[in-house]
Amino acid sequence: MPVPSAETAAAAAAFLDGQEITASQCGGCGKEIYGIKGRYSCACGWTNPWWGC
Repeated sequence: MPVPSAETAAAAAAFLDGQEITASQCGGCGKEIYGIKGRYSCACGWTNPWWGC
């Protein structure tokens, strides 16, 4: 597996640093689920329509 360059590693770290883990209730089964910046998907098959935001 190739080792990323310092620039690639820095860009990846900056991207991940800007992500926020959020929690919500599944719209399908009601379980508490977690996602990144309001993007949710549950094991029951439910996903929220985040692409319209």
